Amino acid sequence: MMQHYFFKKKSFFFILLLLGFAMQAQQNINQYYSNKISGFNF
Repeated sequence: MMQHYFFKKKSFFFILLLLGFAMQAQQNINQYYSNKISGFNF
């Protein structure tokens, strides 16, 4: 029972970590494209 609880907590933490990475990547991609677009405007 205890082992199952730890596994659940670990997988939950892993999902949070993945979400954090995805958000960071999204921000980097948005910044990259906005920089490219502003570069094209000039």
